[in-house]
Amino acid sequence: MYEKDLYPAVEDFLKTQKNCLAEYVGTELSLKRGKTSLRVDVFGVSNQDERIVYLCEGKRERKRRSFGKVVGEAVELLKYADYVYVSGSTASFETNFFTFGKNLD
Repeated sequence: MYEKDLYPAVEDFLKTQKNCLAEYVGTELSLKRGKTSLRVDVFGVSNQDERIVYLCEGKRERKRRSFGKVVGEAVELLKYADYVYVSGSTASFETNFFTFGKNLD
């Protein structure tokens, strides 16, 4: 399984669980940050009561990456979103999604 194989499930999650509008859900968003750019695997925008931006980073497996590095990437994306999700496809992820948000209760 490749990282891109996760995208449809994540897009479905954003549409059905987070009420993101279909026209505002997509893949491979590039965010400019000075001379460099960040790439987001999947993104969505919900507009129920107020606009909420979700950015999602897919990791095929965590085997070669430390959890700290994965968290660091997610925290960096919080500058651009209300919530960041990290998804994985193998048993190296304890749950389907790790959630990072600015205002988690």
